[in-house]
Amino acid sequence: MSMRGLGDGGAAHVRRRQAEATQRGTEPRQDDASTARPARGFSSTSTFDNKATKPGGRLDGQAPASSLLTENSKDATVNCLDRAADWVSKASPELRGRSELVFLKDTRGGAEGQAGHVVVRQGERVFDPSSGKSYSDMQTYLKEQSQYQEVGSLSANTAAKVFATEPGSAERAQALAQAKLSPGLQQMMLADSTPLDAAVAATAGPEYNVSVPYQKGPVAVELSSSLSKDVKREDGYVTFNVSAEVAATVTGEVELKLARVSASASVGVTGGASMNYEVKMKEEDFAKLERGEIPPPHPLREETIPDGATIEVETGQFAGVTSTLELSGGKSSKVDGALSSTSTETVGTGTSIEVSRTGDLLTVTEGPTEFINQDAALTLGNDWVSASFGSSTSLKEYSLRSARFDLGNDSGKAAYESFSKGGGMPAQDGPGVSNTMRQDKLSWEGAFSKFSLNVEPFPTLESEGVKDATEFVVTHNSDGTKTLTASASFGDADRPELNYTAKYDKDGTLVPGSDSMSLVFDTTDDNARERLVMAFTGDAAKAKAARENDNPLTLTLSASDIQSMQARVGADSNSKLSSLLKDYDNSPASQGLAMLNMAKGLGNEIDVASEYWNLVTTSGGTPLSGTVV
Repeated sequence: MSMRGLGDGGAAHVRRRQAEATQRGTEPRQDDASTARPARGFSSTSTFDNKATKPGGRLDGQAPASSLLTENSKDATVNCLDRAADWVSKASPELRGRSELVFLKDTRGGAEGQAGHVVVRQGERVFDPSSGKSYSDMQTYLKEQSQYQEVGSLSANTAAKVFATEPGSAERAQALAQAKLSPGLQQMMLADSTPLDAAVAATAGPEYNVSVPYQKGPVAVELSSSLSKDVKREDGYVTFNVSAEVAATVTGEVELKLARVSASASVGVTGGASMNYEVKMKEEDFAKLERGEIPPPHPLREETIPDGATIEVETGQFAGVTSTLELSGGKSSKVDGALSSTSTETVGTGTSIEVSRTGDLLTVTEGPTEFINQDAALTLGNDWVSASFGSSTSLKEYSLRSARFDLGNDSGKAAYESFSKGGGMPAQDGPGVSNTMRQDKLSWEGAFSKFSLNVEPFPTLESEGVKDATEFVVTHNSDGTKTLTASASFGDADRPELNYTAKYDKDGTLVPGSDSMSLVFDTTDDNARERLVMAFTGDAAKAKAARENDNPLTLTLSASDIQSMQARVGADSNSKLSSLLKDYDNSPASQGLAMLNMAKGLGNEIDVASEYWNLVTTSGGTPLSGTVV
């Protein structure tokens, strides 16, 4: 894709693509509940123990109701509250800390409406433990499940304390009282559940056991009966989902025990630790998977990932599997000068890991799910911010990490195995490891303290009350240097956006001559666009071309360009630019202050462009010094 970086007007471009990116970034994936299947018996070669799996609901899908006061999460009965309790028990402390159980009233009449439902909310994102489906927010969930109405919530940490007490006991009642829940919520009957057993009769598909290179026993594989016709096929690739029951070994490896393969996220994974993830692989490899010749790809085992395949898994899916691989767990994100892992886990936004293989090269990217869903490339200069985060919900702080592992190199293979066991992403290139990169997006408030960067002119913005409109993206290069791009916008008017790029050495000191400042004009006014280009190029053809399209125009002005403009304006000029090019003591302003003034000092982009053109016409007609593209 042809895109701009922040230094070229990325945030201005974001506004143009807001509606498109919002729709793409938040559109929920449609899941097929009919692909659900419970654990079943397998051949003697399977290591899967179906006795460890809790039974699903009855054939009518309705387990006996229970309440927070009476629920016994350790009995053989499984309803929605029991599944939520299972989720809480498996979640890491970090994941529980940002999650809550949400209680839903069933508004239907008759027997159906006598018991409610419970789901898990992490920030804005909603996960239904009963179905295994995830939703971008509660509004999206309720659009699909319109019979429900939210009536209350309980933090996951508090829920863990409640479920740790004896059902129906005085200790349970005391824990609920301390949580300050209303009596109605404490006694609310909950039983709505996915009819797992009922789905079996409708979706029975092929089953087989297949050996896996890295584990002693085989993995039991179940395929949805409608898999071949329901999967997404495009450009020679097939996209499908895997719901896997897994077990961690004493050496830190994660083995597949049972894998359900379907066109969408499968439901019914109830035994032991489990995770859902999406796989994209070549048609020919998918055919091998269907025939039982290869196991389902596993995101943490390179031996199972075919050439050309890509796997995406939300880090929350690692709960109960390996908490060290959660970005919020700390081990995979804490690098000198980096954002702490808890601050990168922006509330309401999930994080994911993407693993893709080309020959012996395995590329891993970890960061916000929205970024990965947009297929954006983690490369300096690309408009990945516009592509991924042009939404009404701005992500103020996050971290993106990427590295390429050469599996044909012993050191590269060892580095990936270390990552898969929670050892973290490599911070720098080394034997068998290349293309290491980290990009951190920060608000104005966090940039200076976390990176110790003196970014002129942005420290002067504090008194202007625009710090929430200022964003920084710091790219950590493999040689230890940092590259920064920043953007700032001012007020509600359609003013030009101020952008800044610079490179800093290993000590955080500005590399002389590496900084650049620009103003981005996103106006669609034909006259303003033509005048801006004519003022700095004098080229009528370029001005006409600018008039005939509405791509953002980026004006880059060096310190000498500002000095030349100050000389053109003169000491006693009537130009509106005159005051913008002066410091508070009436002396010539520095490059940074002059650019800052021009970004916020006039009414809008049209006024600024007009003043540039007026200066040209009143000072001899020679184009101004600067570059506009």
